[in-house]
Amino acid sequence: MHTSRLSFLLMGCALLVTSECGHHHPFTKTPWAVKVSRKGKAKPGQIYVCNHDTIQWKKKNTSTVDYKVDFGAKSPITGTASTSDGVDHPVTRDSDCASDPTNQTKCYYAYKLTMLDGKGGPDPGVHIGPDGQALPNGQQCP
Repeated sequence: MHTSRLSFLLMGCALLVTSECGHHHPFTKTPWAVKVSRKGKAKPGQIYVCNHDTIQWKKKNTSTVDYKVDFGAKSPITGTASTSDGVDHPVTRDSDCASDPTNQTKCYYAYKLTMLDGKGGPDPGVHIGPDGQALPNGQQCP
């Protein structure tokens, strides 16, 4: 009974992993893709990742509107990001999150999407999950 339940859980995880194309999973090694609409709405809005996963912000369509990603003083990425840079940005815990990686408040990184002309709005942010635990989206952190 225990073995069949474990097999079912593993199959469920494999289905979940393959159903989220374009997102980083240990099996696919592709970056999380956050698509930004012309009006500055990010999808997915709230993102849960593991330490050292990568994120790339992209335009949702061929819109000419570009957005800058601004984490402010508390940032899980090095440097800057935008919807036009085409770069996979690795996320890394800061010392506050590293001291207590199960604390969702310490491991939450709010950011703002700002149009290059200065307009924009808030986005829910990036959560970096603890090592060895499952994230709300089903991904297992190594």
